[in-house]
Amino acid sequence: MTFQSPPLPLVLAGPLLRRCTPTRLVWWLAVREPVRVRLQLVPEAGPGLERELVPGDPGCRLLSAGRHLHYLLIDVRLDDPLPQDCWIGYSLALRPVGAVDAAWQDWTHWAPDLCYAGRASPGFVLPSRVRSLLHGSCRKPHHPGADGLVEADRLLQSLLAQGARPADVVAPDGLPEWPSMLVMTGDQVYADDVAGPMLHAIHHLVARLGLPDEPLDGGDLSGVDSAQALYRHPAGFYRRETLLPSQARRHRDLVEVLFGGVEKPVFTT
Repeated sequence: MTFQSPPLPLVLAGPLLRRCTPTRLVWWLAVREPVRVRLQLVPEAGPGLERELVPGDPGCRLLSAGRHLHYLLIDVRLDDPLPQDCWIGYSLALRPVGAVDAAWQDWTHWAPDLCYAGRASPGFVLPSRVRSLLHGSCRKPHHPGADGLVEADRLLQSLLAQGARPADVVAPDGLPEWPSMLVMTGDQVYADDVAGPMLHAIHHLVARLGLPDEPLDGGDLSGVDSAQALYRHPAGFYRRETLLPSQARRHRDLVEVLFGGVEKPVFTT
């Protein structure tokens, strides 16, 4: 019996709102193939907006990282500022560039859980001032601790369920007021400390997305000069630090000044 992987979804990750101001909105997505974009904005106060974009247009940039991995950056600049301190709903619909007759797929097809109960679409708020914020720091995916972003999601759901409005100075009993922003600090990705099972899954995903083999500069010193060579190496899962180039061997005079002759592996450049 052979196992067949299910087809890749059109949207692999996102959408993420990376920048929100009254005159500029930026979304980021990872998609399976190049797509056209149809964006709709529906503010609670003020007129709505609709735009259709194709990669190469101003405000729509596509970066191809592999056969089935493309990063889409939607950067919308607005002549008329959006209202502040109110809910602004949005809808993103996508259609593969090469499929002229294909139907548009909006967020209800590839991310239905983006929408909170009682809302017709995903949305965001543009605060006129910072009164409250959420803070997130480091987290390893294989750490036994829970994901704090889930709790942030629950907070917004609770505020909406109790009728809180972004402009409210006082929140419903027992809840903090609507956060003005999410501030992320620290190392968001522990690229030098990934669990073995996750690495194994990443290797399979790299092949499925058709990512090219990546050359590793300086890897010839340890016999690992490419990503594929690293995947096959017996130290590639739990002894990766033994494969890192040593600064002391390559820049001994500088290391003597900075570290007093103590050898340190290169984790960043």
